[in-house]
Amino acid sequence: FIRDAATEALARGETFYTQNHGITELRETIAQYVSRLHRATTAGEIAVTTSGMSALMIAVQALAEASGHFHDAIVSVESDYVAGSVEYGGAVLASAEMFFDGGA
Repeated sequence: FIRDAATEALARGETFYTQNHGITELRETIAQYVSRLHRATTAGEIAVTTSGMSALMIAVQALAEASGHFHDAIVSVESDYVAGSVEYGGAVLASAEMFFDGGA
């Protein structure tokens, strides 16, 4: 099934990157599905990415203000991907050390 769909897409010439937020028709279908299950949702509220890095970039763009600061704190494992996304988005990443004491 997947191999056939990929072969057909290649034959149609669909070999280029899609929009950053995903293929419009797919986003519209997901929005309809979410609207039926939960609440009214538009395709503009949906993002379908091809990689974790793309998802991080979109999340940073959504959270960073024009001033370069976040509306809220973002807690994340220390990662060059996260730091790079934040810097690329023109925002400032503030870090804090966290420790796990084993829980109680």
